[in-house]
Amino acid sequence: MPKAKPPVSKKNPSPVLHSKACLWPCTPAWFVLGLALFCLGLKPAEPLQAKLIIQGLKSDQGSVRVALYNKPDGFTEPKKAVHLQSVEAEKGQVALSLNVPPAKYAVAVFHDSNNNGVLDKNAFGIPTEAYGFSNNARGRFGPPDFSDCLIEVGPNTQASIQLR
Repeated sequence: MPKAKPPVSKKNPSPVLHSKACLWPCTPAWFVLGLALFCLGLKPAEPLQAKLIIQGLKSDQGSVRVALYNKPDGFTEPKKAVHLQSVEAEKGQVALSLNVPPAKYAVAVFHDSNNNGVLDKNAFGIPTEAYGFSNNARGRFGPPDFSDCLIEVGPNTQASIQLR
């Protein structure tokens, strides 16, 4: 059976403008508007490359796991992180780039020396693997406050975290 041809009118002889294959309004006005917005650079904030340096790694076993949070609710819970990343451990320090939109984040890091994906703790709930937070914040009995860990990520941001 032959395929039906798209309708062509005398006012607009181009079959493309009437084709159902066109996914958005294919008129010159939309094209000009789209081109103008593109040329003006009106687009959503693009992720930035922030550099994070993790210091104090005692071995090259396992990996270093990083979690970024933008809300205090669920801080230190990996499921609530807005960005998760890991890198192979190297004795001394590792550096990594974070591709995230500009904002304020709290960063939690740990050296997963046995590569099991969780921060190991003893019977009393005290971590047995090295960990740290942005601003090298410390908590008294548990993790530090979210607000103490907030850092501003913008162009050319570089932060350093010391593991303990």
